[in-house]
Amino acid sequence: DMPSLDASIRTFGNDEFRGDSIQFTSKGFNVRAGGIAGAAANDEDNSDDIANAFNNGGFAVDLGATYQFTEKIQFFASLNDLGFIKWKNNTYNAYIPSTSVTFTGVDVIDLVNGDDSALEDELDSLVDELEIEETSGDAFSTPLTGKLYAGASYKFTPRQTASAIMYSEIYRGTIIPAFTAMYNFQLNTFFNFALSGTLMNGRPNIGTGFTLNLIGFQFYVATNDLLSLTNPINGKMADVRAGLNFTFGKINKVKSKKSKKGTIDTIDLGVD
Repeated sequence: DMPSLDASIRTFGNDEFRGDSIQFTSKGFNVRAGGIAGAAANDEDNSDDIANAFNNGGFAVDLGATYQFTEKIQFFASLNDLGFIKWKNNTYNAYIPSTSVTFTGVDVIDLVNGDDSALEDELDSLVDELEIEETSGDAFSTPLTGKLYAGASYKFTPRQTASAIMYSEIYRGTIIPAFTAMYNFQLNTFFNFALSGTLMNGRPNIGTGFTLNLIGFQFYVATNDLLSLTNPINGKMADVRAGLNFTFGKINKVKSKKSKKGTIDTIDLGVD
């Protein structure tokens, strides 16, 4: 965790290195870690230290509401992950004062020949120039990334639903908004498909996903950035979520639960 960072990275060429050198300049800033990351930063590798890394508590709350405006139109809103984590075990704190360091590169031939000592020496030298002041044992808290959802859905048919969603992430007082339009289609009681389009930070994304409901479990796959998966060279980020939900409860003897019109109600598929 870095509460604040005011830094710049500049690349340039010089006489000593034909390629680009990299210069990092920053004002003083703090780096904090806890849990597993804190244990690793403190070089704690025994089993007791690792087990103790999980003993950091916190608090979070989710709030939500839906309003059925008409038979076909529904409004909804929710606030998720409003809370914090209190890091008190396996904590690590470091302060890096105002600094400017330059990485001028290493001889690639040495790396090709298996001699990586030059790179290690260069990196060690850069770390020494940072003059890092390290401490451990200082407790601190970090906020969770809160999420705000608000939108409406319109049911064209019992099998087809369209939704418009405003989504925002809230972290340290900064709000990052996004807007999503989603289409959901349920083929039958076993298969559900969703397609979405999202605009976030001025960048469009296409998402898709499906759920497969079988006896005893539900399988799902979803991605909210299909463009990066199909064009990874120009993509900035990509994610694919897949999972298995086990379902329990009494099985209805009726083969399928249908509405008065003889169609099957849709289910909700979470594709951001």
